[in-house]
Amino acid sequence: MHRAEKIGRIHIPNKVGFFRDKEFSHPIEINSDGFVGKDYAVQKKEGVFRVVVLGDSMVEAMQVPVLDNFSSSCGESFLGSQV
Repeated sequence: MHRAEKIGRIHIPNKVGFFRDKEFSHPIEINSDGFVGKDYAVQKKEGVFRVVVLGDSMVEAMQVPVLDNFSSSCGESFLGSQV
């Protein structure tokens, strides 16, 4: 992560590493847009729905593995649908 003077912490696009603290250590991948997780195609396929999750550090959820965070859990609830 990088500290921006006016807005606080920002992710550096295309970085892979670990987010560590004394209680946890999780692999983390920042996509080319600077968000946690994989890259998504700009053009979506017909019948595919996209859901945007906005929030603060609670939504970012760096303290838990990516597959256990709120955004991933929401995606799993759409299984059977293309998200």
